[in-house]
Amino acid sequence: MAHADTDLTNPPPIRSGCLGLLINYADAVLMVRPTYKDDGLYQLPGGGARENEPPWEATRREVLEETGLHVQPRRLLVLDWISAKPEKNIAAGANYVYWCGRVPDHTAVTLPEPRNDHEDPELDHYRWLRGAELEGYCAPYQARRVRAALQARVHGTLMELRHGHPLYEEAV
Repeated sequence: MAHADTDLTNPPPIRSGCLGLLINYADAVLMVRPTYKDDGLYQLPGGGARENEPPWEATRREVLEETGLHVQPRRLLVLDWISAKPEKNIAAGANYVYWCGRVPDHTAVTLPEPRNDHEDPELDHYRWLRGAELEGYCAPYQARRVRAALQARVHGTLMELRHGHPLYEEAV
């Protein structure tokens, strides 16, 4: 029996943001700075899944495109729900953060080149950030998301978030 409130032939749009958590041996997280946002803040490397592309495959592809690093997502750490912004024509999004492993401290990161001379690069800088530095370089929701991913990695859990905030209260 079909659900009366769901049109399975025309489902609502949902973006899948597929992000990779990479840490060096100094316990710093790889972050990239996009040029398509005006805030100058850093975020985890990754991007949107293509149609019918699983999130773990999109993470592998996007991290390679954005950093030049070949990674194999090992475990889902965070699912962060971002509500739609109809006024900005932005669909709701499920953002997946995968543990992609440790890399040597001096690993070369290669940011993508612009596709042509008339285009700005997608990313203009990267940086390795420790947990205490996140607030100075990231949007608050991004800092919360990274901290949740770090915690989930250590504790072997999956963190479910909404705009970087935990969905569930800890049992006391």
